[in-house]
Amino acid sequence: MSVIQSIETQLIARLKRCLPSKFYVAGFPGNPEAFDPAKMRAAALVHYSGARYGEGNGMDLARQSRELRFTIVLYLGDLNGGAAAYPILDTMRQWLQNTALEGATPLKMMSERLTDQAAGQWEWQVDVSCVVASVAAEQSPARPRIPLTRFQEEG
Repeated sequence: MSVIQSIETQLIARLKRCLPSKFYVAGFPGNPEAFDPAKMRAAALVHYSGARYGEGNGMDLARQSRELRFTIVLYLGDLNGGAAAYPILDTMRQWLQNTALEGATPLKMMSERLTDQAAGQWEWQVDVSCVVASVAAEQSPARPRIPLTRFQEEG
């Protein structure tokens, strides 16, 4: 399993523990257009949304930090009632912020925002990140060297 899959799996497991049982919690489907959130009372879908790499250590770039970012898309029925967005957002933040993950730093909360609202369905996105080590397959590549001695031809 890749590091991305491992972190996503851990995020999904954590969400299943913290969100009410009425929530459908899963990774984002392969065909997002086929997913109909209106068929569910509430849903939380997780997907990897990218990474940012650290500077490395001078000329040795065999090891860099890699900040993985994940987006949790929440589909909720309303703001204050049954599947209420505000309490759910607070609960998620409390359960995710600083959560220890295997193979990574604890989760960091990045942002949350309302992204859509139509026909009584509210869509929120919550972005989280963690840092993992990014290690190159090639540890000591051959580097071009300047010759130590230079001969001049006499002629």
